[in-house]
Amino acid sequence: MSENNSGQSERKKIGEIFNRTADPLEEFNEGFREVEEKYGDPFEKFLKEEKEGNVASSTLNGYQQAFRHFREFMRSTDRHPACANTGHVVDFVQHELEVKGNETSTVKTKLQKLDIAFNYLQRSSIYPQESDYNPFANAKKKANWPDKKNEKFPNVTRSKLCNIFEQITNIRRLIIVLLGFKCGMRQGEIRNLKLQDIHIKNTDVQSYYEDLGTDPRIKEQNRENVIYIPSRHNRPGNKSKRHRLLPLDDEVRRTLLDYLLIRPDCGEPWVFVTQTDHEHITDKDRLNEIWREEVASRIDTKERHRPIRSHFGRHWFTSYWRVQDDLNRELIQYMRGDKIGESYSQNEAIDEYIHAYFEDIKEEYLSKVFKFNI
Repeated sequence: MSENNSGQSERKKIGEIFNRTADPLEEFNEGFREVEEKYGDPFEKFLKEEKEGNVASSTLNGYQQAFRHFREFMRSTDRHPACANTGHVVDFVQHELEVKGNETSTVKTKLQKLDIAFNYLQRSSIYPQESDYNPFANAKKKANWPDKKNEKFPNVTRSKLCNIFEQITNIRRLIIVLLGFKCGMRQGEIRNLKLQDIHIKNTDVQSYYEDLGTDPRIKEQNRENVIYIPSRHNRPGNKSKRHRLLPLDDEVRRTLLDYLLIRPDCGEPWVFVTQTDHEHITDKDRLNEIWREEVASRIDTKERHRPIRSHFGRHWFTSYWRVQDDLNRELIQYMRGDKIGESYSQNEAIDEYIHAYFEDIKEEYLSKVFKFNI
């Protein structure tokens, strides 16, 4: 008998002495299936009663995504998601980390949302969940979380990336990955990018997309060949503290043009839409899947390395400008959308008076930006 099975057997025997069980929700499995069949999913009821109308749509989407992914995982078991045990949730965490390759922060966020929904079931008098057993809170303590202190991204050369880009034949996937590397954009910023945020000096594409480049920060300043990336204050779901304008070099412009020419004519304001319904992409795993298949699968990584997903592009972008080009720190912070002067150490008072602008980085960026020979 394995050590794990031995421990489970011992727990069961101890519980029997006190008329307790290590899996207290097991007996309610069929009841929850009956409830869902007649009255709907309890997690969805939680959203309707406590979240809909009270939180931003992006927050609501985050809950729905966490519930959907947990339900999909629990289909491989014989249990209803609302009465999972700690072992199920620990396995879900490991599946998210190891099989799907999600960041630790992403998995912890999903777990937190599931925990909040489970708390709702505990508070309700009509559900059997007791306050002394919470598999989601237990799993957070028991899961084998990666040691972030020892994790780094692998060192990937520009030559290797050129080789990777040569192999990406799908133009939509190519531009999504390219924006991560060339503009340091997070996956949320790419998902939330609108046609109005981009200007490309091209008569054909400008006449076809009337909204292209109409954001006031572009149009009123008569800026050409630029991309506007809103801050988290101006575009729900974005994370950067400051908005920024970045130049579009010839490689990005050319690839964007190719994509816009085949983009579905769906009337949506978003640059990238889902491939089936042609709607706003709310599930960030859809973009991370592109990074897994097009980038991570072509890079040799060690066990100590962080998984390569969308954040890798932002990391590579920052490392290039700071290490290889030795660009001024404040200008890099502007290009990343960080607060100028912000660092892990305590800011000095002078940092509050340091500013950076598009004009400060435009020529520097265009003259020194790395090329992938696309």
